[in-house]
Amino acid sequence: MKALRNPFVVGALALVAVALVGYNVGWPLLRPYFRRGAVQKIVQDVGKKMIPEARPAPAPPPQPVVVEVVPKLDAASISTNIAGWVATPKRDPFQGRIRPRDERGAYPPAAELLTLSAVWRQSGASLAVINGQILSEGSDILDFKVATIEADQVWVVGPNGREVLTFNTEATAGTNRAPAVLERPERTPQ
Repeated sequence: MKALRNPFVVGALALVAVALVGYNVGWPLLRPYFRRGAVQKIVQDVGKKMIPEARPAPAPPPQPVVVEVVPKLDAASISTNIAGWVATPKRDPFQGRIRPRDERGAYPPAAELLTLSAVWRQSGASLAVINGQILSEGSDILDFKVATIEADQVWVVGPNGREVLTFNTEATAGTNRAPAVLERPERTPQ
């Protein structure tokens, strides 16, 4: 370890490292030039570049072939449909199909149209009472489809996308009872 503190030893090791890197990187590139006869070939190549050879004139490039394609149009179909095409309103293809809720004329949210009254959960099945109808997952009511029934809320998918229905706590505030959530325990076979 004391040898590595000597500046001459460290310098010699650095020179050996540079030589090894130069050999590994440079030798594969220079190898073709050190073969027997490679120097003579280089001299011949340089001489050929200095004295131009008589080469034949290049052939002219071939002329492109132009093929005219005439589209076939059905004049009778165009004349019968042109009035409908002109009268159709212009629409933006990038406009979304679902309008934002604050836009006038948009569909009202699910909470305004649907009222969740009860949820019944039994092993393997869940039912919800919405607007007085007993519904399961996948059922339709108005323009909404019941997606998921959870213990305290129901997810529906409608014109405004995925929305949540919760129990109306204002309606049950006057009474001393909570919204109906019924869970039936699993029966064990005897």
